[in-house]
This record gives sequence, C-alpha cells and structure tokens, in this order.
Amino acid sequence: MIHPLFDQWFGIKAAEYNAPRPTEELVCLTDKARQALGPKSLNEIMSAIAKARIDKARTGLADKTPEQRRQILRAEWSRMLGPVTPAKPAIIQAQSLTPKRSGARRSPECARS
Repeated sequence: MIHPLFDQWFGIKAAEYNAPRPTEELVCLTDKARQALGPKSLNEIMSAIAKARIDKARTGLADKTPEQRRQILRAEWSRMLGPVTPAKPAIIQAQSLTPKRSGARRSPECARS
C-alpha cells in the first residue's frame, strides 16, 4: 500500500476510504425521470450530428461544378488536416516496356543446348 510511504515521506497519515454505497444511491436517473426526459444514447446523438453535417455539406456542394467541389473540399480538408497538396509537382519518368535481362549473358553454345 502507498499509505505507509505517504507517512514516511510526507508525514501524511492516510487511511484507505471504504464506504461502499448502495446501487440506488448511485443511479443518476430514476425510472420516472428517464421516462419523462427520454435521454438519448451517445450513438444516437452523434449520428444525428453527423447526418446534419453531411446534409449541410451536400447542400452546399449541390450546385457547384466538379472543379469547384474539388477546390472547396481541398480547402476544407486543408483547414482540418494541414496542407493536402504536394510540396512540389510529381516527376514522371518514362520507362521501357521491354523487360530487362538480369544476370550474366549466355554464350551462343549454351543457348543451343
């Protein structure tokens, strides 16, 4: 236990608190209050908030062109996540479509056998 150490280190006489409370005293809402107030679960509350936000976003983007939507969404994501555009443009290099041979070359004599 930590209590003897509190006494030794700090001179605090501490005792473990032990007074269990009956379940009835710990209930936040009575059945009558629950029926009168009709509390919602966290899942129900968050689902309603998410639906409202999605509907608002869709309404705001409905009359926009695809390019305008991209710009608006990019700006919103940047506001929440930080920069979402690449720091410098991508460099595309052309590559040969023919596979490269690996390993040592075979002599013509080995190829015939």
